[in-house]
Amino acid sequence: MSLTQKWQVGVIFAGMVTAFFVLVSKFPADLGFSGAAHLAGALGKLEAVDWSFDPGRRYTVWSGVFGGLFLSLSYFGTDQSQVQRYIGGASLRESRLGLVFNALVKIPMQFCILLLGALVFVFYQFQPAPVFHNRVEWQRHVQGEHGETFRALEERHAALHLAKQARIAEWQAARGGGDPAAEAAARAALVAANDATDAVRAEAKQALRAADPNAPVKDSDYVFISFIVAQLPPGVVGLLVAVMIAAALGSKAGELNALGTTSTIDFWRHSARSPPMTSGRNVRVAKWFTASGAFSPSASRCSPASRKISSRPSTSRLHLLRRRARPLPRGFLSQRVGGTAVFWGAVAAQSLIFALFFLRHATRPRFSYLWYNLIWLRRLHALQPDHPGPAGRQPAARAHRTDE
Repeated sequence: MSLTQKWQVGVIFAGMVTAFFVLVSKFPADLGFSGAAHLAGALGKLEAVDWSFDPGRRYTVWSGVFGGLFLSLSYFGTDQSQVQRYIGGASLRESRLGLVFNALVKIPMQFCILLLGALVFVFYQFQPAPVFHNRVEWQRHVQGEHGETFRALEERHAALHLAKQARIAEWQAARGGGDPAAEAAARAALVAANDATDAVRAEAKQALRAADPNAPVKDSDYVFISFIVAQLPPGVVGLLVAVMIAAALGSKAGELNALGTTSTIDFWRHSARSPPMTSGRNVRVAKWFTASGAFSPSASRCSPASRKISSRPSTSRLHLLRRRARPLPRGFLSQRVGGTAVFWGAVAAQSLIFALFFLRHATRPRFSYLWYNLIWLRRLHALQPDHPGPAGRQPAARAHRTDE
């Protein structure tokens, strides 16, 4: 798996570099990379740091520092998709390097991915842009009984898109003229034109939802793939599709390997009675669990409802999978809490998180999902008294040290 992921990382970086140069080459001659960056910044696509104290905003400095801290601890410390890579190292030194490398490389890689997204956004400011990037879903409704409504939305969006291109040209001229007041006025007009096109796109999503309540109205995942299919030559299209497949396989390979290992060690080895468990048999059983884990998601995707369930965002995984590491800081803060108290404290804290999530539109203030980590830990800590267990029993951690 490690060797495979090395090649996957190489393919991913090669595809990202290729996409970057292809994008820059397709910009207008008088724009260039610098002009594209300024245009993206003028339209608010390069706001890398948000210092807002609003807990409802998803990605801010404060939600990242306080909420993301515990999310990262759980992900890199206990998530089996990551831990399997560490324990597969040839030595302790390699495992430590893998952990550091895994954490640090994410920063420049995420920067490059977000930069590519901003460049694709700029590209579509100078090209005919669809009102809805999921073209298959959109065409299905255009050819349906409400086709006139969707065609009217397309016409309005096309007209507003042309008007926005005119505002971009005015902003570029004002920016090159060196007049700050004229540039500010041109930028305000450009932002207003961009807001108008965004309003039509939002109206298009509402029309889709009105025509079919089950229609997928999130089209952000189709923007880059639409660019690839429509704008790149066949060989490069294959490379970038391979990038997406490699990224998916890199994640799924670790998860499937973790599924096979944990199922064998935590369930099979304790439930099977005969014949005696041996290392060789454990490996064979783990392979069967891995194969069954690979088959089950594939089979489930044959059903549209299952595909919808399996494609939920990371918020669902945050609620259900990453809670297992939250009691760990409690153990650091106090070693005088038993397992039963931790369990019921976790149940109560998790109930609070579910209540906040499902009532997020009715409660004030609203909390983005990153803050759930800190709320969960604080609630868990508040529910558990700092006292030893029953008389005559020492906590396990202290007894262990006494034996040593």
